[in-house]
Amino acid sequence: MNVKVENILEGAKFDGVIWDYWIDLRLPNGSLLNVFDSECLSQEIEEKSNIIVRLKALFIQKKENADLTTLKGIIIQKDNLFFFKNDLVKIQVNEDDIGAEKIPLNVLTTLFFGRIDLINFSAIGQV
Repeated sequence: MNVKVENILEGAKFDGVIWDYWIDLRLPNGSLLNVFDSECLSQEIEEKSNIIVRLKALFIQKKENADLTTLKGIIIQKDNLFFFKNDLVKIQVNEDDIGAEKIPLNVLTTLFFGRIDLINFSAIGQV
């Protein structure tokens, strides 16, 4: 998924050590998606750079919740993995959530996402 890094913000900090980060990613339509970086991968990312990211949702649910990120798309299965997908994003999701929430595959659905995590990235150039 190609995105532009808008901001990288320090998360938890203790005794001068940063334990995680929050990253604002600009999607192709101009909207922002806030993701969590628990592995501090963003130390290797420059703001305003274009990157390819792999993301995973901590959890998803069908019940509306204003505190969660709302996205509309479909759930697809590739091999043993499940992904939420629309024209802008592709996010790995937990199989357990799909079963517990009774989310059908390949049907347009509005879902509410708990924290979205950065799994890995690769740089594709500077702006």
